[in-house]
Amino acid sequence: MVTINVSTDASGNVTLSGNGNATSPPNGDVQWNVTGNSIQDITITPIIQPGQGESNIWSTAPRPFPLPTSKNWQGTVNSSDGNEYYSVGYTKSDGSTGSIDPKITVSAGNR
Repeated sequence: MVTINVSTDASGNVTLSGNGNATSPPNGDVQWNVTGNSIQDITITPIIQPGQGESNIWSTAPRPFPLPTSKNWQGTVNSSDGNEYYSVGYTKSDGSTGSIDPKITVSAGNR
């Protein structure tokens, strides 16, 4: 399983471990874990950018995990190599919102 931690730094900025970029083995799970109390909620939205050599890498799209309500999210990538950007939308406990757009790669090198 690939784990991406979502937290805030000392200045209150939302941060993702590895800047949110990760490489998963085929058929692997990707989980986003929210740590601390500064982040109230996140959403994960896959973004396929035409002309960028990207494809839909998800066999199970990211969703709150464990269901039905959680600040943490999880998805499962498919068995084909590929990469795709995604957006992490967030709401902080002070009501402010924003997003970060990292990338997930599925690589045969991790089989």
